[in-house]
Amino acid sequence: LDSRFPLRERGLKEIRDMMDSNGAKLFHPLTLALKRLLSDKVPSLISSACALLTHALQTSASGAAGERSVTLLSQLFMHLKSNKARVRKAAMQAVEAMLKHVPAALEKITRKVLKPIERKDLNKSLVLLSVGRILLDILQVHGMNQAIGIELQPVMKQAVILLEHRDSKVRDLGVQVATAVHANMGLRTLKPFLKNLPKGMKDTLEQAFKANTKESGGGETASNNFQTRPEEAKEGNAAADQNEENFEGEDGGELAEEPGYCQFCGFQDPEYENEVKMDMHYWRECPMLICCNMCEEVVEIATYTQHLMEECSDQANYEKCDTCQLAVKKSEMKKHQEMKCVAPPRPEEGSKCPLCFENIPPWEEGWKAHLLERKCPANARTNGTMPPE
Repeated sequence: LDSRFPLRERGLKEIRDMMDSNGAKLFHPLTLALKRLLSDKVPSLISSACALLTHALQTSASGAAGERSVTLLSQLFMHLKSNKARVRKAAMQAVEAMLKHVPAALEKITRKVLKPIERKDLNKSLVLLSVGRILLDILQVHGMNQAIGIELQPVMKQAVILLEHRDSKVRDLGVQVATAVHANMGLRTLKPFLKNLPKGMKDTLEQAFKANTKESGGGETASNNFQTRPEEAKEGNAAADQNEENFEGEDGGELAEEPGYCQFCGFQDPEYENEVKMDMHYWRECPMLICCNMCEEVVEIATYTQHLMEECSDQANYEKCDTCQLAVKKSEMKKHQEMKCVAPPRPEEGSKCPLCFENIPPWEEGWKAHLLERKCPANARTNGTMPPE
């Protein structure tokens, strides 16, 4: 596709016409073209590319042809985070079409949806709504099907994040997700996950569970109530009973953060109560974060390799080194390997810093020691090489 905007638009229209007459044979070249277009910066082109993919999936996705579209999932999920409504909507429609028409995509989409939500996205309503709606679609069609990767704990962890959010639309979606799980698992299984919710939210869930049970023909039953019944206490062992009692009257609620507190590095400043100043801290100051040189997204240094390989708009230009397991530009791989890089430690023993390539102690404590205390020598935010704004 030509790099000039008008020709790319015309090219998309011509491809769509060709797909209508000979779709299956063109699916492979179409996927290659869409991979390039989905990396574009122009919102209208990204939306058009997503719309073309949706159309192709609905009309031509059969067998191996449609399975080629799975390679576009990382880019589609990246666009679900876009601040442009039409881009988000188009990406959502493409993912939904893939769910419906490409069976091979189901497990991969489920895995992406249940991936832990990044800290920077926890307060972004639009991101949570996009991912949550896909999760709801999967649950409503497939239920709690472990064969495709739907596990109770990650599903309910996401549901609770939605239920505790300050945006009412996100909370409403959380109620729908929890209700879909309740329809498959019952309240007894859900109670341990929901016990710290505010009483008002528990009441809302109880009403939703009763309404859903009534619609499905089950009627209103005691099993939809959060308060432990005497007959429940007689069943199961003491540990199970202890988990399920005292749901009413608990002081649970939304996870509170101290005002002006950075959730990544732990630095606190009253000025950070101003959202703009907190964002500036994330963008240029926090030693735990990095602004990707390729897509300019701010990500945790601990997950930078994963970002470059799976999420970055420039991911096609990176590959993972077989030795050190870090993301390296394809054009620089030979030079990188000549440096005699070394294998990373096992996860329980430590990690490898993607900036300085040093092995560091394990888990979050290891990253904080390396980035905050010892100050990684290759981190521009702490070594004095940060360019001016």
